[in-house]
Amino acid sequence: MRVYLDHNATTFPLPEVWEKVLELGGVRWGNPSSLHQEGRLARSFVEEARFRVAALLAASPQEVVFTSGGTEANALALWGLARLLGGPSGVRVYVGATEHPSVFAAAEALAGLGASVEVLPVDEQGLLRREPLAKVQPPAVVCVQLANHETGVLQPVESWVAALAHPKVLIHCDAVQAVGKVPVDFHQLGVHTLALSAHKMGGFPGAGALLVRSDLELPALVPGEQELRRRGGTEPLLAVHALGWACHFVGERIKLWAEVATLRDYLERLLKERIPEVVVLGQKASRVPNTSCLGLPPPLLGHVAVVALDLEGFAVSSGPACSSGASLPSAVVRAMGFDELAARTLRVSLGLATPRQEIDSFVSALERVLRRSR
Repeated sequence: MRVYLDHNATTFPLPEVWEKVLELGGVRWGNPSSLHQEGRLARSFVEEARFRVAALLAASPQEVVFTSGGTEANALALWGLARLLGGPSGVRVYVGATEHPSVFAAAEALAGLGASVEVLPVDEQGLLRREPLAKVQPPAVVCVQLANHETGVLQPVESWVAALAHPKVLIHCDAVQAVGKVPVDFHQLGVHTLALSAHKMGGFPGAGALLVRSDLELPALVPGEQELRRRGGTEPLLAVHALGWACHFVGERIKLWAEVATLRDYLERLLKERIPEVVVLGQKASRVPNTSCLGLPPPLLGHVAVVALDLEGFAVSSGPACSSGASLPSAVVRAMGFDELAARTLRVSLGLATPRQEIDSFVSALERVLRRSR
């Protein structure tokens, strides 16, 4: 039997989401931009999904821009915010050292167009350091991730936004790993844009959203008439429909994550009892309920452990899914100051339905893998 403990990479579509999508199997819909009856029907599905996304995040439906996922949402945000400040040339882009690779990639693209990029350091728990934030110089785009993809550490985004208050400092928040696991209020956070992804929260791959504050006219990265000219291209109707319902159903389940946090804490206690050399990274900071980033004892490397555990029947990861195939040391862990652990990390991310017995089985499997490595 397979045990899946990699929900931060992709979590399975919720059963209720499948049911809602299958209901469209006999429906004849058109292009959401068409004026005829079939087009209007498709448009109604898109707008209903937009309403559900907005409801989960306490935002206005007009602030929701559908994208192909979190990576595009991050790129659209950085490009659009830099353009709003008159750039990219001459704009400073500040990126937290533990941000997702997609944010770094978007920043590097802007650097190629004349923006300057600076990396903001973090402490050993993965939290941004206040002193460098105080030195941010406008015009600037600042990227502040809400929940880290490897450690689960939650940044105090509201505090950072207050510290950065300036009309020419625009703040983007990658909230992909937070939405659906912790309550997220777009306006309370105070950021200008916020990214989320469907397949991290019970929807389908191929859809995501960027929330854009209503007082901003964000320039499009992909030109077109769709999404109020903020993102061109026909909306992927089924994936958007699934995203809307995923937002609805995860909103109903948000309190259940407290039980997942209890299970995660049990996992970490059990590991410390049976493999005392294991280090839990970011453990002293606030985290999303489901994520444990483990520093493994030598000589076991993270990517080796992933393969060995896969053969044992367990799916885990050693970093973000988009770069784990490269078998590189964790940039997140190195940024936190643990160079010696960067190549020996393992990420375990639980789902709402993960049972306790799977945790027991996983720890036993990791013990076997560690014994073999020695």
